Amino acid sequence: MKNIIQNLFIALALFAGIHQTTAQAQNLFESDFYGGKIYEFTTNGTQSTFATGVSMPTGLAFNSAGILFELDAGSGNIFEFTTNGTQSTFASGLNNPQGLAFDTNGNLFVSDAGSGNIFEFTNGIAAEKGIFASGLHFPFALAFNSAGNLFVADGSTVYEYTPLGARSTIDSLLASPIALAFDSAGDLYVTDAGDNAAGDGNIYEFFNSAGSLSPNYVTFASGLDYPDGLAFDSAGDLFESDGNSHTIFEFTNGIAAEKGIVASGLSHPSGLAFNAIGSAIITNSTPPVPFTYTTNNGTITITSYTGINAGAVTIPSTINGLPVTSIGNEAFYGYDGLTNVTIGTNVTSIGISAFNACDSLNNITIPASVTSIGDQAFALCGNLAAITVDAQNLFYVSVNGVLFTSDQTTLIQCPAKGVSGNYIIPGSVTNIGDAAFIECYLLTSITIPSSVTSIGNNAFSTCDQLTSITISNGVTSIGAAAFDNCSSLTSITIPSSIANIGEYAFENCTSLTNINFLGNAPSVGIGVFNNNNRAATIYYFYGATGWSNPFSGLPTVALNAPPALGMSTYGNQPAVFFPTATGTNYVLQMTTNLANGPWVTVSNGVPISGIIITNPPAAAFFRLH
Repeated sequence: MKNIIQNLFIALALFAGIHQTTAQAQNLFESDFYGGKIYEFTTNGTQSTFATGVSMPTGLAFNSAGILFELDAGSGNIFEFTTNGTQSTFASGLNNPQGLAFDTNGNLFVSDAGSGNIFEFTNGIAAEKGIFASGLHFPFALAFNSAGNLFVADGSTVYEYTPLGARSTIDSLLASPIALAFDSAGDLYVTDAGDNAAGDGNIYEFFNSAGSLSPNYVTFASGLDYPDGLAFDSAGDLFESDGNSHTIFEFTNGIAAEKGIVASGLSHPSGLAFNAIGSAIITNSTPPVPFTYTTNNGTITITSYTGINAGAVTIPSTINGLPVTSIGNEAFYGYDGLTNVTIGTNVTSIGISAFNACDSLNNITIPASVTSIGDQAFALCGNLAAITVDAQNLFYVSVNGVLFTSDQTTLIQCPAKGVSGNYIIPGSVTNIGDAAFIECYLLTSITIPSSVTSIGNNAFSTCDQLTSITISNGVTSIGAAAFDNCSSLTSITIPSSIANIGEYAFENCTSLTNINFLGNAPSVGIGVFNNNNRAATIYYFYGATGWSNPFSGLPTVALNAPPALGMSTYGNQPAVFFPTATGTNYVLQMTTNLANGPWVTVSNGVPISGIIITNPPAAAFFRLH
């Protein structure tokens, strides 16, 4: 982003085939990032300080009174400087401002890349701020032609706006237009960085014909290296700042063959401007980055991706000279074009769902600097095969591509394409994180050890090939929707340690028929077995408490329940009868007080079908126990 100003020094150098310019006719002004100053260089090269207090300037423009206006992309401010260098704040609250230009009526226009707006300050008055145009992708450079129409470089397109805001397209097939300038004949010059490779930059010229630009441009100059700024002086000489070659070029009289070097050895020369008498103002910054971001306490948080075609994306270590420390919540959520991510070494925090649902993402490495990763940061990335963690990271570790906390007590994320067949969770794990295995579509069997106490929300959601789940005794809670949409699961055994099952935990498990509980009925949320095969049955052991029929919408069967008893006579003696084939595992007991007992043993190891009761009380109750 054109918003880092670094130390700039002026030096003369000869390139092969490029002549050295003669002494400049005007004084050269240069902005210095680390020193927070704007320097002035006289025609003989003497340096002096023009102004102090600048920070991360991106764009420069003079009004008709000779006041210099400067954009601070990092702070979102516009500063103004009097001719003697006195600084004041003109406006604040912008979001990554990039370009600015005055029209002939003194109205100030500012492109605000972060919001996609172009703001207008009527008559150059801060209080008269309004939106001139909105809905742009990443508005960058601005320039006015002699008719008062505003031209905007936005993404791969150059637009033209009439004073009333009617928009037309000049060209939409450029690679990366950055800077705009008009010559005295009304021809439009556009720099195009191409693919940002060395020698890939061009300057294109759109010819003016009777007040209209030709739809077909010609190449004015090529072989440039990130041409980042353009400006004409009053003599018609064209100046171009060549960012990656660290050079300012001059095309004398606007002739491509008359190319010379004004200054070299710069860090990254960027914006150019001339005041009323032709003195040059040069900013020195870094190329634009395809992100929106916020600045807080001297650090930057990436909030969204604004690029057109993602592919492999690098999140830089710094923007505007400030460290990029955070990737915000949902910053890249659902960006299908993202394939690979390189995260800068200053990033300490990756937000909730930061890369969630990036379906084409296949590779990501967590640098050593990261100390915090939000829930579901890498969930639903269907092509992700492994998550790699730098070996020097003290907070996280990757084991066979699966992400854990450094002590391996929490399993954070199994990449969707990372495991196939059976997976055994390590015995160190106590917590399976939310959505840890969501949509692991190659997983067929999972073994959860006794060390685990909790299974997170959506932990195994939509593992549609999962047929076998072993949950060891020790797990106390199953989170909401933990196994929902596991459509191949036919049976599951819930250990006696389970006390809570969250809502919709087994919803849409359409092949599930046998649900076996080994303990008392747990507390359950709503819809635990919603939309399952209605043939499913819950089985529990006789004597366990809390069960009902139905339970959570499904029928229940008590296993090992004693048979029902019946009373009759046998040979004129009272007798207790029960179904045959009960075996001898029960004790027959009797009481005369059903409410308080006591229960007295009548027979140990009852016979096959019944027992005669000798001299029973007048009122007695019997049970098998």
